Amino acid sequence: MKSIFGNVWDSIEDTPQQAASQRAKAELVMEIERIIQPRGMTQAEATNMPQQSVIV
Repeated sequence: MKSIFGNVWDSIEDTPQQAASQRAKAELVMEIERIIQPRGMTQAEATNMPQQSVIV
């Protein structure tokens, strides 16, 4: 029997809470990438930026 999951995290995590946590982490990483990629920066380079510079 084939199982159907809403997303990859639901299929690989043991609990709905763990899946939600992993989804939130993935969304955060994608948002960081969306902000820094147009600036030609890596995530490591962005860690040295003042906080307000990353948000704006």
